[in-house]
Amino acid sequence: MKEAIAILTGGGPAPGMNTVVGSVAKTFLRKGYRVIGLHEGYTGLFNPSPRMVDIDYLMADGIFNQGGSFLQMSRFKPKDSDFENNFNLKFFTDNNVKLLVTVGGDDTASTANRIAKFLEAKKYPIANIHVPKTIDNDLPLPAGTPTFGYQSAKEGGTVIGFEDVPDGRFFRGGVFAWIRWDDCPDHPERVRLSDIHRRGWRSAGGSALGVFVAG
Repeated sequence: MKEAIAILTGGGPAPGMNTVVGSVAKTFLRKGYRVIGLHEGYTGLFNPSPRMVDIDYLMADGIFNQGGSFLQMSRFKPKDSDFENNFNLKFFTDNNVKLLVTVGGDDTASTANRIAKFLEAKKYPIANIHVPKTIDNDLPLPAGTPTFGYQSAKEGGTVIGFEDVPDGRFFRGGVFAWIRWDDCPDHPERVRLSDIHRRGWRSAGGSALGVFVAG
């Protein structure tokens, strides 16, 4: 049976998702691998009937410049009990999967590491490649290296940020911005730049900080 790779996207959307999936697929197709796309993030790996699609070269080329995410995403993060009771080992063994490619942020990366360790304990070791994706740029990459999707989100946000609209009004005269916090989305708050760090990078959004600095 031909060796295969599986690729999934986790977390929230970011610019460039399909470009990454298409590029990875074409790279491994050229090397003779079967490429399996998993819909709904990690959900399929903890389900006896995962939603998956074989990605051929024509499909990979077709999605390359499309927006959004061809592979449906999910924020599902498995618990220890999911590994014990629901992990779909047969997906890997039946499809001869040797590599799991994950596209996402820190939760997606940490889950990929747990899966690799779990499979090793089950005597079915695989390799893992993680592609860092988050518009908040909050993964500990080498200095100066942004996560993909961040620059596009920042550039688009900079344009929106200086339009005279309630959701995106920035103050040129001082270090203030309107921020919609995750834990209180219906009540935007006018905050200082320093408060973004104090309240939490993810809650404010690293892209929000990038937009403010760029402006």
